[in-house]
Amino acid sequence: MSTKPSNSEEEFFALEEQEKKHQFHEKQKQEQRELQKKLHFMKCPKCGYDLKSIRISFVDVDECGYCGAMVLDKGELAKLKIADNTILKALVDVFKKDR
Repeated sequence: MSTKPSNSEEEFFALEEQEKKHQFHEKQKQEQRELQKKLHFMKCPKCGYDLKSIRISFVDVDECGYCGAMVLDKGELAKLKIADNTILKALVDVFKKDR
């Protein structure tokens, strides 16, 4: 003789299944974010070529070897503002040496 599962038992398994699906989707999202990070790490946002780090005074600036774009990471602009005279002069010197 078979017995019908109770509502609470059905709810338990439904919630458990829902949690498994949620965890699976979260894991997929995390893997996708990591893949995107690997694909775009140290790439120029303008043209997609590789960036190289150059030190200007005490700030590392990423520069594109192809188009010459300069990229600042989070917090680096604040560092530039602190020592703006020294850094600004160094940035101007970098641009002048290319000409």
